Amino acid sequence: MRVRVAQWAAWTPGVEDRTAWKAWCRAPHPLGRDGSPDVAFLPPLLRRRCGRLSRMMLKAAFACGTSDALAAVPTVFASRYGDTAATVALLECLAREEPVSANHFSHSVHNTQAGLFSIATGNRQAASALAAGRDTFGCAFLEALGGLRRAGGGPVLFVIGDEPLPPVFAPFVDAPQAAYSVALLLELHEGPAAITLSLGDDPAAAGELSGTPAWPQPVEFLRWLLSDEPTLTLASPRRRWTWRRGELR
Repeated sequence: MRVRVAQWAAWTPGVEDRTAWKAWCRAPHPLGRDGSPDVAFLPPLLRRRCGRLSRMMLKAAFACGTSDALAAVPTVFASRYGDTAATVALLECLAREEPVSANHFSHSVHNTQAGLFSIATGNRQAASALAAGRDTFGCAFLEALGGLRRAGGGPVLFVIGDEPLPPVFAPFVDAPQAAYSVALLLELHEGPAAITLSLGDDPAAAGELSGTPAWPQPVEFLRWLLSDEPTLTLASPRRRWTWRRGELR
């Protein structure tokens, strides 16, 4: 499939609009870990119910189109970890035999952001919520491509985000820790600048590329998207994901 990124948006503390992201891509530096975006575009009731991860992902999503356009697109929301801090807090309540908040539980599940987006926009299109370990970005991009086929030629909104893991999970960290979100509005495209994705399953070859990257994979993809580099390869211990563009910009 040949696609293009019709719109994009991203957020991390201190890099919050397209101009700032273009500057960051020219001179990358460590992403922020603290802070939360302004989500004044949400109704007050929804705003109060959003955790930081939801705020970040909805901030990026809403920057990719008008309200009417966002209400009409299928969506793919992805996060490797989800709102882990909320889950840990709930588990600590259980361990102390304290009451658990049903509201906090409802916003700790992995499809929280897809649900909040649907409510906020009135979107009744197909929605996916996905996690796939170190392959989350690649698998979610592939899910979005499948959505393009099902959408009959219309665009698909792909939103991904994560935040640093709670300290209890420090021994398991194997990727850059940052608070970030990236949204891509994908559409089918046959022009010379179209992007294609290929997948390799050679564990040995993937292992050569699977060292800890400098940035989270979605941010590295955005850096590539705004560059003139012809290809980008991201990898986990078992898979290689390679994006190619048809023509340098």
